[in-house]
Amino acid sequence: MTPDETAPKILLVDDSRVVLDIGKRKLRDAGYRVVVHPRGFGAVDVALAERPDVVMVDVTAPMLQGAWLCQTLKSHPRTRGITILLHSPLDDAELSLRAVECGADGYLSKYQEWEQRISMLGHRVSASMLPAAG
Repeated sequence: MTPDETAPKILLVDDSRVVLDIGKRKLRDAGYRVVVHPRGFGAVDVALAERPDVVMVDVTAPMLQGAWLCQTLKSHPRTRGITILLHSPLDDAELSLRAVECGADGYLSKYQEWEQRISMLGHRVSASMLPAAG
């Protein structure tokens, strides 16, 4: 399936080319527009240029600086509204703690199958695209 221009856009940031390739294919097949980036450095510029609805970032990769990326995006006026999900091979308790520490909106475990991650992502995207209560 080729996503249309109104489909939610995901920025997937990971240091693993395998994760980026498989994630891009799986997310596109699920109807998302996908941009991938292989490191934390430069990902802020990509987020500013691409304006994704969601950023999925690996917080455990040594050269990725996922926590820094999350904190930077959440503190920047043009990106603070983007939903940020940690995407890492940690257990739920550790991912939950890391999400709170860096200001992420949630997390997806790499231990889950892609279909389960995409289902959980769909719930996050739907909730983040609702109009703000006024």
